[in-house]
Amino acid sequence: MSMIIRLLAVSFSIFALANYLIFNWKISNVDQNPLGLNNRCYVPDWNRVNTESIKGIFWNNISRWLWMRLKLSNENLHNNTETSIFAAYLYHNKISITITSQHLVQQKVYCRYYDCERKEIPGSSWHGMVFPESVVDCPRRYGAEFVSVSKSLEEQAPAPVKLIYRLYKEPVHELAVCLSPMYGKQPSWLSIVDFVEHHKLEGVTQFYFYVGEISDHDEKILNDYVRLV
Repeated sequence: MSMIIRLLAVSFSIFALANYLIFNWKISNVDQNPLGLNNRCYVPDWNRVNTESIKGIFWNNISRWLWMRLKLSNENLHNNTETSIFAAYLYHNKISITITSQHLVQQKVYCRYYDCERKEIPGSSWHGMVFPESVVDCPRRYGAEFVSVSKSLEEQAPAPVKLIYRLYKEPVHELAVCLSPMYGKQPSWLSIVDFVEHHKLEGVTQFYFYVGEISDHDEKILNDYVRLV
């Protein structure tokens, strides 16, 4: 029995390694313009990638499948079906778009791609799905600098957002802190400074503030911290 288990473990490891190598081969950079991109847009080497799917490393595919089978997503937080985009992040194999809309889990949406002038790249759209919760994973497109999502190709997509570069070989920050959204006009600048300076002493090098509505002075404090980065 132990021999059979070892053989299964070795076979599984070989399969996972082969999957990883094939995946990296598929996303290798190709120095061409497959989508007829606007010639006025300069495309750096890192953005000369055009992938056909969001399938990634074997372990990620397994965890995604389990998440869907076990129905771990919460689909009924708020009945707000208007599509609103928060940010978009560029990774080696995909683009992850985070949306603020709720109640869209596992609904089909279209990934829309735009060049440096915010003009939609012809023939670049891709039919994806909101999963998990408030994330849409999209394939990469050659020269895409802005992205958006819509429920249909005929629908006017929300204003495209610029891709945030995440193609790092090693983590940029070892420790980060994410705060809940900030609302209210009451002065909070002293609490902000105290929180940031205390956590800097604890080793935090990145802070994420989600600002809803704050006072002008609080906003100035946050902007000053941003300029210091």
